[in-house]
Amino acid sequence: MTGNVKTIAGFGFERCAVEPNVWRKITPDGTVRLAIYVDNVVIRFPRGRRDLADTHFVKPYGERYSITIVGEPRVVLGIEISRDRGDRTMLLTQTRYIDKIFAKFCSERTTKDFTVPVHQAGIDASHHMLPGDEADRIAMGRRSLLELLGSLLWATATHPEIDFYVSCLCQFTSAPKLEHYEAGLSILSYLHCSKGLGIKYSANRPTLEVYTDSGGACRATSLATPSSSAARLSLRVPTASSS
Repeated sequence: MTGNVKTIAGFGFERCAVEPNVWRKITPDGTVRLAIYVDNVVIRFPRGRRDLADTHFVKPYGERYSITIVGEPRVVLGIEISRDRGDRTMLLTQTRYIDKIFAKFCSERTTKDFTVPVHQAGIDASHHMLPGDEADRIAMGRRSLLELLGSLLWATATHPEIDFYVSCLCQFTSAPKLEHYEAGLSILSYLHCSKGLGIKYSANRPTLEVYTDSGGACRATSLATPSSSAARLSLRVPTASSS
Protein backbone atom coordinates (compact mmCIF):
# COMPACT_ATOMS: atom_id res chain seq x y z
CA MET A 1 0.00 0.00 0.00
CA THR A 2 2.81 2.40 0.87
CA GLY A 3 4.47 1.71 -2.47
CA ASN A 4 1.22 2.41 -4.30
CA VAL A 5 0.81 5.71 -2.48
CA LYS A 6 4.34 6.77 -3.40
CA THR A 7 3.75 5.75 -7.01
CA ILE A 8 0.58 7.82 -7.39
CA ALA A 9 2.13 10.79 -5.58
CA GLY A 10 5.11 10.47 -7.91
CA PHE A 11 2.79 11.04 -10.87
CA GLY A 12 1.91 14.44 -9.42
CA PHE A 13 -1.41 13.54 -7.78
CA GLU A 14 -2.47 15.20 -4.52
CA ARG A 15 -4.21 13.13 -1.84
CA CYS A 16 -7.46 14.41 -0.37
CA ALA A 17 -6.99 15.31 3.31
CA VAL A 18 -10.59 14.35 4.19
CA GLU A 19 -10.89 11.17 2.10
CA PRO A 20 -7.46 9.54 1.61
CA ASN A 21 -8.75 7.22 -1.11
CA VAL A 22 -9.39 10.19 -3.42
CA TRP A 23 -6.62 11.84 -5.43
CA ARG A 24 -6.48 14.64 -7.97
CA LYS A 25 -4.04 16.12 -10.44
CA ILE A 26 -4.64 19.57 -11.88
CA THR A 27 -3.25 20.03 -15.38
CA PRO A 28 -3.48 22.99 -17.78
CA ASP A 29 -6.07 21.03 -19.78
CA GLY A 30 -8.22 19.84 -16.90
CA THR A 31 -8.30 17.91 -13.65
CA VAL A 32 -7.96 14.13 -13.35
CA ARG A 33 -9.39 12.51 -10.21
CA LEU A 34 -8.94 9.00 -8.84
CA ALA A 35 -11.11 7.09 -6.37
CA ILE A 36 -9.31 3.98 -5.09
CA TYR A 37 -10.64 1.01 -3.15
CA VAL A 38 -8.26 -1.94 -2.64
CA ASP A 39 -7.37 -2.88 -6.24
CA ASN A 40 -10.15 -0.95 -7.98
CA VAL A 41 -9.67 2.53 -9.41
CA VAL A 42 -12.37 4.84 -10.78
CA ILE A 43 -10.99 7.66 -12.92
CA ARG A 44 -12.79 10.93 -13.56
CA PHE A 45 -11.64 13.25 -16.32
CA PRO A 46 -13.07 16.19 -18.31
CA ARG A 47 -15.59 15.25 -20.95
CA GLY A 48 -13.92 14.27 -24.19
CA ARG A 49 -10.44 14.22 -22.64
CA ARG A 50 -9.75 10.54 -22.05
CA ASP A 51 -6.21 11.31 -23.20
CA LEU A 52 -5.60 13.16 -19.92
CA ALA A 53 -6.39 10.02 -17.90
CA ASP A 54 -4.20 7.90 -20.18
CA THR A 55 -1.26 10.30 -20.11
CA HIS A 56 -1.24 11.18 -16.43
CA PHE A 57 -2.29 7.87 -14.87
CA VAL A 58 -3.23 4.83 -16.99
CA LYS A 59 -0.06 4.64 -19.08
CA PRO A 60 2.56 5.34 -16.37
CA TYR A 61 0.70 3.19 -13.82
CA GLY A 62 0.39 0.35 -16.31
CA GLU A 63 4.15 0.39 -16.83
CA ARG A 64 4.63 -0.48 -13.14
CA TYR A 65 1.65 -2.70 -12.38
CA SER A 66 -0.55 -5.12 -14.28
CA ILE A 67 -3.92 -3.46 -14.87
CA THR A 68 -7.17 -4.30 -16.64
CA ILE A 69 -9.38 -1.57 -18.08
CA VAL A 70 -13.03 -2.60 -17.78
CA GLY A 71 -14.66 0.55 -19.15
CA GLU A 72 -17.31 2.85 -17.74
CA PRO A 73 -18.28 1.87 -14.17
CA ARG A 74 -21.72 0.32 -13.74
CA VAL A 75 -21.39 -0.93 -10.15
CA VAL A 76 -18.90 0.38 -7.58
CA LEU A 77 -18.88 -1.03 -4.02
CA GLY A 78 -22.42 -2.27 -4.45
CA ILE A 79 -23.64 1.10 -5.72
CA GLU A 80 -25.25 0.90 -9.16
CA ILE A 81 -24.60 3.79 -11.53
CA SER A 82 -27.17 4.60 -14.23
CA ARG A 83 -26.48 7.47 -16.61
CA ASP A 84 -28.82 9.22 -19.03
CA ARG A 85 -26.47 11.25 -21.17
CA GLY A 86 -29.32 12.77 -23.16
CA ASP A 87 -30.94 14.12 -20.00
CA ARG A 88 -27.51 14.74 -18.40
CA THR A 89 -28.39 12.88 -15.23
CA MET A 90 -26.80 10.14 -13.14
CA LEU A 91 -28.72 7.91 -10.71
CA LEU A 92 -27.10 5.99 -7.84
CA THR A 93 -29.02 3.02 -6.40
CA GLN A 94 -28.33 -0.12 -4.34
CA THR A 95 -31.10 -2.48 -5.46
CA ARG A 96 -29.03 -5.66 -5.49
CA TYR A 97 -27.36 -4.87 -2.18
CA ILE A 98 -30.72 -4.19 -0.53
CA ASP A 99 -32.13 -7.44 -1.94
CA LYS A 100 -29.15 -9.28 -0.47
CA ILE A 101 -29.46 -7.92 3.06
CA PHE A 102 -33.26 -8.25 3.00
CA ALA A 103 -32.93 -11.94 2.14
CA LYS A 104 -30.43 -12.34 4.98
CA PHE A 105 -32.31 -10.57 7.78
CA CYS A 106 -35.91 -10.08 6.81
CA SER A 107 -37.40 -12.34 4.16
CA GLU A 108 -38.70 -15.07 6.49
CA ARG A 109 -39.69 -12.75 9.32
CA THR A 110 -41.52 -9.87 7.68
CA THR A 111 -45.19 -10.21 6.77
CA LYS A 112 -45.83 -6.50 6.19
CA ASP A 113 -44.21 -3.99 3.87
CA PHE A 114 -43.50 -0.44 5.00
CA THR A 115 -43.59 2.60 2.73
CA VAL A 116 -41.95 4.96 5.23
CA PRO A 117 -38.76 4.33 7.24
CA VAL A 118 -40.51 5.11 10.54
CA HIS A 119 -44.01 3.87 11.34
CA GLN A 120 -46.33 4.13 14.30
CA ALA A 121 -45.94 0.50 15.35
CA GLY A 122 -42.16 0.55 15.37
CA ILE A 123 -39.33 2.92 16.13
CA ASP A 124 -41.51 6.06 16.06
CA ALA A 125 -43.63 4.71 18.93
CA SER A 126 -40.57 3.93 21.06
CA HIS A 127 -40.11 7.38 22.56
CA HIS A 128 -38.19 5.98 25.50
CA MET A 129 -35.91 3.32 24.06
CA LEU A 130 -33.44 2.15 26.68
CA PRO A 131 -30.38 -0.12 26.61
CA GLY A 132 -31.00 -3.80 27.25
CA ASP A 133 -29.92 -5.87 30.23
CA GLU A 134 -28.84 -9.49 30.67
CA ALA A 135 -32.38 -10.76 30.17
CA ASP A 136 -32.62 -8.83 26.91
CA ARG A 137 -29.28 -10.25 25.79
CA ILE A 138 -30.62 -13.76 26.29
CA ALA A 139 -33.86 -12.87 24.50
CA MET A 140 -31.88 -11.61 21.51
CA GLY A 141 -30.43 -15.09 21.06
CA ARG A 142 -28.35 -15.35 17.90
CA ARG A 143 -29.69 -12.10 16.46
CA SER A 144 -27.02 -9.47 15.88
CA LEU A 145 -28.12 -5.85 16.06
CA LEU A 146 -24.59 -4.76 15.22
CA GLU A 147 -24.58 -6.76 11.98
CA LEU A 148 -28.02 -5.51 10.98
CA LEU A 149 -27.18 -1.85 11.59
CA GLY A 150 -23.84 -2.21 9.85
CA SER A 151 -25.70 -3.36 6.76
CA LEU A 152 -28.17 -0.50 7.04
CA LEU A 153 -25.40 2.06 7.43
CA TRP A 154 -23.97 1.19 4.02
CA ALA A 155 -27.43 1.60 2.48
CA THR A 156 -27.49 5.23 3.66
CA ALA A 157 -25.08 5.96 0.79
CA THR A 158 -28.12 6.13 -1.51
CA HIS A 159 -30.91 6.41 1.09
CA PRO A 160 -30.05 9.39 3.31
CA GLU A 161 -33.62 9.43 4.62
CA ILE A 162 -32.76 6.60 7.02
CA ASP A 163 -29.56 8.24 8.31
CA PHE A 164 -31.04 9.68 11.48
CA TYR A 165 -32.99 6.62 12.58
CA VAL A 166 -30.16 4.18 11.95
CA SER A 167 -27.83 6.46 13.91
CA CYS A 168 -30.28 6.49 16.82
CA LEU A 169 -30.38 2.71 16.91
CA CYS A 170 -26.58 2.47 16.77
CA GLN A 171 -26.35 3.76 20.34
CA PHE A 172 -27.79 0.42 21.53
CA THR A 173 -25.37 -1.96 19.79
CA SER A 174 -23.54 -2.78 23.04
CA ALA A 175 -26.78 -3.44 24.95
CA PRO A 176 -29.42 -4.47 22.41
CA LYS A 177 -33.06 -5.37 22.96
CA LEU A 178 -35.56 -7.06 20.69
CA GLU A 179 -37.37 -3.76 20.14
CA HIS A 180 -34.18 -2.25 18.74
CA TYR A 181 -33.76 -5.21 16.40
CA GLU A 182 -37.40 -5.11 15.27
CA ALA A 183 -37.08 -1.38 14.58
CA GLY A 184 -34.05 -2.10 12.40
CA LEU A 185 -36.02 -4.76 10.52
CA SER A 186 -38.82 -2.28 9.82
CA ILE A 187 -36.29 0.14 8.32
CA LEU A 188 -34.90 -2.68 6.19
CA SER A 189 -38.41 -3.58 5.04
CA TYR A 190 -38.92 0.04 4.00
CA LEU A 191 -35.64 -0.08 2.05
CA HIS A 192 -36.80 -3.18 0.23
CA CYS A 193 -40.04 -1.44 -0.78
CA SER A 194 -38.17 1.64 -1.99
CA LYS A 195 -35.02 -0.01 -3.36
CA GLY A 196 -35.59 1.53 -6.80
CA LEU A 197 -35.14 5.00 -5.33
CA GLY A 198 -31.72 6.59 -5.11
CA ILE A 199 -29.75 9.79 -5.48
CA LYS A 200 -29.95 11.58 -8.81
CA TYR A 201 -27.37 14.11 -9.93
CA SER A 202 -28.31 16.49 -12.72
CA ALA A 203 -26.16 18.84 -14.76
CA ASN A 204 -29.31 20.80 -15.58
CA ARG A 205 -30.05 21.83 -11.98
CA PRO A 206 -26.79 22.86 -10.26
CA THR A 207 -28.63 24.33 -7.29
CA LEU A 208 -28.53 23.78 -3.55
CA GLU A 209 -31.35 21.63 -2.19
CA VAL A 210 -31.95 20.97 1.50
CA TYR A 211 -34.22 18.32 3.01
CA THR A 212 -34.93 17.95 6.71
CA ASP A 213 -37.28 15.82 8.74
CA SER A 214 -39.99 17.59 10.70
CA GLY A 215 -41.89 14.99 12.67
CA GLY A 216 -43.60 17.58 14.84
CA ALA A 217 -43.30 15.43 17.95
CA CYS A 218 -43.01 17.25 21.23
CA ARG A 219 -41.30 14.64 23.42
CA ALA A 220 -37.68 15.48 24.08
CA THR A 221 -36.64 11.83 23.81
CA SER A 222 -38.61 11.07 20.67
CA LEU A 223 -36.66 9.86 17.67
CA ALA A 224 -38.79 12.14 15.53
CA THR A 225 -38.58 15.34 17.54
CA PRO A 226 -37.62 18.57 15.72
CA SER A 227 -35.00 19.22 18.39
CA SER A 228 -33.03 16.28 17.04
CA SER A 229 -33.96 16.51 13.37
CA ALA A 230 -31.34 15.88 10.72
CA ALA A 231 -30.56 17.89 7.62
CA ARG A 232 -28.55 16.80 4.63
CA LEU A 233 -26.84 19.48 2.55
CA SER A 234 -25.00 19.37 -0.75
CA LEU A 235 -22.96 22.49 -1.32
CA ARG A 236 -21.35 21.36 -4.56
CA VAL A 237 -23.66 19.52 -6.90
CA PRO A 238 -21.70 17.14 -9.18
CA THR A 239 -22.51 17.33 -12.85
CA ALA A 240 -23.32 14.30 -14.93
CA SER A 241 -21.52 15.62 -17.99
CA SER A 242 -18.08 14.32 -16.98
CA SER A 243 -16.81 10.80 -17.53
